[in-house]
Amino acid sequence: MKNSKVSGFFSKGRKWVFTLALFLLVFAAASIVKVQAASTVMGWLWGGSEDANIGTLGTINGNETGVGWISMSGANSGAGGGSYGVTIDDAGKVSGYGWANASDAPNSSASQEGNGLGWVDFDPQDHCVTGAQGAGQYKAASCTPPSGSAGVFRSGNNLTGWARFVGIAKESANNNSGGWQGWLQMYNVTIDPATGKFSGYAWNGEEPGTGGNTANGLGWVDFSRASIIPTTQQCIIKFTDPSAGSFTLSAPRSLEITVTNPTAAGMTVNFGKGGTNPEKFNLSNTSCPINGSNKCVINVSPIDQNSTYTATITASASNCQQNSVNGTISQTAACTLSCPDSVLIPPGGTDTFCTVSGSGCSMSSCTSSDSILESVGTSGNSCQAEVKSDADYTGTATVTAHASDGSTDTVKIYVKRLGWIETNP
Repeated sequence: MKNSKVSGFFSKGRKWVFTLALFLLVFAAASIVKVQAASTVMGWLWGGSEDANIGTLGTINGNETGVGWISMSGANSGAGGGSYGVTIDDAGKVSGYGWANASDAPNSSASQEGNGLGWVDFDPQDHCVTGAQGAGQYKAASCTPPSGSAGVFRSGNNLTGWARFVGIAKESANNNSGGWQGWLQMYNVTIDPATGKFSGYAWNGEEPGTGGNTANGLGWVDFSRASIIPTTQQCIIKFTDPSAGSFTLSAPRSLEITVTNPTAAGMTVNFGKGGTNPEKFNLSNTSCPINGSNKCVINVSPIDQNSTYTATITASASNCQQNSVNGTISQTAACTLSCPDSVLIPPGGTDTFCTVSGSGCSMSSCTSSDSILESVGTSGNSCQAEVKSDADYTGTATVTAHASDGSTDTVKIYVKRLGWIETNP
């Protein structure tokens, strides 16, 4: 954050802190639910706005901030995708990141970090440092919250602890945060153990303050639009053929996915291509609906098998856990292309020459741009050329043979006249 933007940034600080509080609250709420496996937090937190340039929601009652919407998962419908999210493990620890923007609607065009608070860290105890940064860490002036310990945890059906706005924390290390630290405290966030639905608010107060004195921070963040989904209830996409998660492709083959806990009957699964050369293989479909067995099958085929390269195919659907499968497109066995050095053909005559052999090999094409030829092309796994009837014996042509593996060879065509002695027939 540039110094020239400090006053603008923190004039809306009350709103921003509120957003951070909302994120933290969501993480904490996820921890409350007692499950036997990790749970994923889905949905949105809301910090309403009293800024007419950002928008309003409902009646202004003093709980509004400029935080806007906070997405708890990149899989949220309308979140625009991405591989971020918040989870709660079976020990009650809340982990991961939410994303806050300053718009009045999810997936708004104003959702860039420059228009909002950006990332909200629900396990800052694992990421915040005051010295040298390691992988996945950020530096702040302090990693100790105003009270207790950093991090959000489940305690019964309540979330406790502190989350943190990463952008404000990082600016504190540069003395560019206006004295703010970006902490978001779980205040009265609870989770319904029967439904996993959140309720309550989180609070950011950058300076000592009580009650609704939001001028001392970003204020309240509403968690009522978020919930947790136990892993056993999550929509999960998995490649079941090949079941090993990898494949070797030397010829067209099918790929099957199975959806566990689909969000709707006949839901559509979308497919994408990646790897070192995604342009060298084709998918029969970019999307397909699952059938009555919650399965979907597409075909993948190689385009170019002159070399070996990797392919990645992804499968995704709204509100569903994405999956991918990696494959190797293998180089086909080399074809054997045999051509004579030259061929004699009389005017108006036709001859066949060159052969190709090998498993799966064929003569792809035979080409020439020389004017003495009436026609040139393939004949089975050979080349065939016809010389024009008025061709002069001084004329020559060059024919290039192309095998299916990409290999080529050339043949010289000479016009044969009466009285010639064929020394190289």
